[in-house]
Amino acid sequence: RALERDIDEKVQFWVNCIQSCVPGAVILPVATYDDYFDTLQNGAEEARRRCDKMFERLIRNEKSRINGIKERLRKMKSDHRANSCEACRLRQLLSPYNRPKLVFGDANNSGRVMRVSGKDNRGMDEVRAKIINL
Repeated sequence: RALERDIDEKVQFWVNCIQSCVPGAVILPVATYDDYFDTLQNGAEEARRRCDKMFERLIRNEKSRINGIKERLRKMKSDHRANSCEACRLRQLLSPYNRPKLVFGDANNSGRVMRVSGKDNRGMDEVRAKIINL
């Protein structure tokens, strides 16, 4: 639960900030300090578990946000406010051009959330290649 809360409060905060400043931005979540897990027993598995959880939470949060907007629109329609400025803004928020584009790594190789280490530059080439190929 602590990991989920951490992701929801910290990672999702930045996704929301980017989304509000640049609607429709492409966002590539990257986990840093991958070298920290080298010293832990089952460190690679723990790093993968955390990254998988981040992937799941980010997808879940985006679906939840979309469902919340749709529910607000349904309520406005039932209240005969479907043509209000607020309803128009909500419809704009639902546009694929305004939703964040969450991009992830290859699930078969490095995991869905890419991992890097600034200490030994691990994973940097993969992230660079991913960005170039967007």
